[in-house]
Amino acid sequence: MNEPTPHGTTPNGLHTSGGKFAAGNPGGPGNPHGGQVARLRAVMLEAVSEDDMRAVVLKLVEMAKGGDLKAIDLLLNRTLGKADSGPLVAVQMNQQASGPGESPGRAAGILARLRAERGEAPVEPLSPDLEERRAEILKRIEAMRS
Repeated sequence: MNEPTPHGTTPNGLHTSGGKFAAGNPGGPGNPHGGQVARLRAVMLEAVSEDDMRAVVLKLVEMAKGGDLKAIDLLLNRTLGKADSGPLVAVQMNQQASGPGESPGRAAGILARLRAERGEAPVEPLSPDLEERRAEILKRIEAMRS
């Protein structure tokens, strides 16, 4: 084990006696693959046009409207940001009411609305806050299309 020097750093001078980095520590070597990743990312950005991205996003929207939970999750996370709730598993668990007389969770309400719009099932009205979020999502989708 490195014993501290009279100046309070270990003999190699990189750490304090408490194990923290000492002043003047040059740091680590960084990410050895960082340059390669940057070059590959640049190649990908050159290869994908705005029209390509628009087509991919429209396909994602189509899949989400079709009820694909992963597409819904990705679309909502990328347009509105990460939800405060847990991962997609929580959304799937939230699809059904907990017991008799209880209403389904928020995700179930949104999915029910999507299914009703496709003519698959009757739907109860969304709460005002969910209706507002739904309207915002639809507005953003339309903006992406134009």
